[in-house]
Amino acid sequence: MTDTQLEAHAGSNTETPLRASDYPMTGLVLLSVPAWEPSHLRQSLLLDWQINAGEPPQTPREPWIFRVNGSLVVVGLEPRPVPDHAADEQAKNCHDWPEAADVAHAHQAYLAVAVIAESASLIENARTAMKVLASLCEQPNARAVNAASRLFAPDVYRKAALAMQDSEKAFPIFNLIYFGLWQQNDVEGLSGYTVGLDRFGVREVEIQGSLLKPLEIRALMVDAAMMQITRGKTFAEGEEVKLGGRTYRALIAASAALPIPETTHLVPMP
Repeated sequence: MTDTQLEAHAGSNTETPLRASDYPMTGLVLLSVPAWEPSHLRQSLLLDWQINAGEPPQTPREPWIFRVNGSLVVVGLEPRPVPDHAADEQAKNCHDWPEAADVAHAHQAYLAVAVIAESASLIENARTAMKVLASLCEQPNARAVNAASRLFAPDVYRKAALAMQDSEKAFPIFNLIYFGLWQQNDVEGLSGYTVGLDRFGVREVEIQGSLLKPLEIRALMVDAAMMQITRGKTFAEGEEVKLGGRTYRALIAASAALPIPETTHLVPMP
């Protein structure tokens, strides 16, 4: 998501924005052994983002709490695998990373990250979360980042996040939200869905049976996601939304792809 795209979506909110403090950003960093180096994170934050997090805790088992740009950051070590085999489930969404299943199965601990907005906006808070996770990718025993309902190889997550070094308006949305594609049968067109928009207080988006190409469907969903995030409100029932040069109607209906009651279906208008 570029500066121009962000600016195009900004300013369209005509209602009071959601309270960012109600929607904390979270993520996990899977570790090969139950240990980490807080001082290494302190150094990485300073080198990567010029963030001075202050003095780290005296022991790695103690949670580290510090403030960054209007957000409260908490990083804590959990000396056990992610409960309920959740990491193994997330690895199933990693079609572009064949080693994800092995990494998920072998990890022995994880760092839990929570970033809570105090005076920061939703987008500022999300940027801070991505910066912290990207710097944690430099931990010697970091093996994966668990975010956006999938696992990322540390170098992949970090590379995307480093776009924020060049611009404070850059927003690597794929580090936060999963944009999935599926097809019910060979007759119908492709369908798309999002996972992660609920962390911004808006409904997930779906597109069903589209004749568009996969990249076009994904681009459309990215635009729909950013439009809601930047204006701070979800699409209303029946709202007409212009995306990709075409007008869509937002319809709230039962989800066809996700185990949740309802999502926003974007239906092209004739």
